[in-house]
Amino acid sequence: MGRRTSSSSPRSHSDRLCVWAVDISGWAESLDSGTSDGGHGSSSAPSSSLSHSVDKSRGGSGTPVDKIIEELIGSHGHDIVTEDMRRASTKIRKYIRQVDRVRSLAGQLLPRVMYSQTYPDQCTWTNMKFGATKENRPFLAEPKHLSITDYNVTHDEDWIAIAFHAPSADEDGDDQDPRRVGIDVMAVALPNFDPSVAGFVSMMELAMTPAEQKWVMSANPGAKEAPHDYFTDPKGKRPAPQKGEDLNPQEHEMLMRLYDLWTYKEALTKNVGCGLGFDFSTIELAFWRCPEVPLPVSPSSPTKEENDDKLNRAARQHASRTSAGRPGADPSKSILTLAGKPEGRYSFVEIHLPASRAERREGEANGPAGALAPTPTRTCARSQLVVCEGPYPEGTLTSSVADAGDNGEEDGSGHPTNLVQIAPALDAADAMEAGLLRIWTMAELVEEARKLRRDGRFFHR
Repeated sequence: MGRRTSSSSPRSHSDRLCVWAVDISGWAESLDSGTSDGGHGSSSAPSSSLSHSVDKSRGGSGTPVDKIIEELIGSHGHDIVTEDMRRASTKIRKYIRQVDRVRSLAGQLLPRVMYSQTYPDQCTWTNMKFGATKENRPFLAEPKHLSITDYNVTHDEDWIAIAFHAPSADEDGDDQDPRRVGIDVMAVALPNFDPSVAGFVSMMELAMTPAEQKWVMSANPGAKEAPHDYFTDPKGKRPAPQKGEDLNPQEHEMLMRLYDLWTYKEALTKNVGCGLGFDFSTIELAFWRCPEVPLPVSPSSPTKEENDDKLNRAARQHASRTSAGRPGADPSKSILTLAGKPEGRYSFVEIHLPASRAERREGEANGPAGALAPTPTRTCARSQLVVCEGPYPEGTLTSSVADAGDNGEEDGSGHPTNLVQIAPALDAADAMEAGLLRIWTMAELVEEARKLRRDGRFFHR
């Protein structure tokens, strides 16, 4: 699990954390159209997303997607089909829409490929068994000696992602101190069902504390806090939602603040194992409690207003992610509180994913002005991914960058020595360079699973 890390930057993740993200866009359409590039070639089918595709063969194996499900997790061409694989196949097939089946398939393949690659001498395609706790947290049940590891899966729109955590080791090399992970990913966009950012924020106010609501709304002081009628306007027509390009800088910042709160809270509750219906307003993330961070003026910004917005966003993001307080050190400055009590045993890492292949094709179709970069860049973030790692022993996480070590090593008890609770967000390119993130296409994931399934026939235990 070793990787390159920057010694000069504070980190909020350990070297034993690994994140994979899969872009599923366009894969099923390419299968239907018979393209031969593994699932991402040009197609006459709509390329914007899978969300409107419906699987017409509800019963099973009529579509190309169903055939791949049968090949990788079913019995087609294989003598060994475990009960765990049968349950996984049944779970995938319960979905009617094709996009949901593809997401579910990716969610089943990710942990199997992750464990097979991480522990090639111990995990085969047919000896792994997965379970879930009463809180519905997934875990590897067999091989049992690897149950000390932890993983968590999430999905939204075109992205399916997994966070995996290997156990730390003591001085004798024995695994110890299991740490959990929780992960969430969200497309940074106004939902189709909501006509305005202010209306969306009002709808989500029950998931925020009063202080969080004030912080979100302060990004756009002129916004109306009153909730909208989400179905009709005074003339009896449903209002058209704002598009991303229609948002002014203040509205965009307000939306980003809301997604900051939501993704961090989702990742935390998935780590802890809180079920659906958990009261998010009992969690407070005080991102506004941060020092001023001077940043240089960016000459590339076309207007002063846009430049100021970018700098304010970057300053708030950087400062808030380096000012988390150690419990007991200064409770008034704590970033994370649970039910009013400072909580410093959990760390967060935020990664900005690039536009999916479908989003890039859509941008290219709109002309040069709408084109999006084909690789992860520092300006092409379309989805926000957050991982919550912990619990750490009290006092493990430092309260500021100055307190953090710079060697990235672990102490004698297997605990990192240079972690802050919330570090500056990472672009996908930086996370990939550090070895923290790997991005797959769905075609690549399927091909790797096909290889592992084939090899599993010869190494079944």
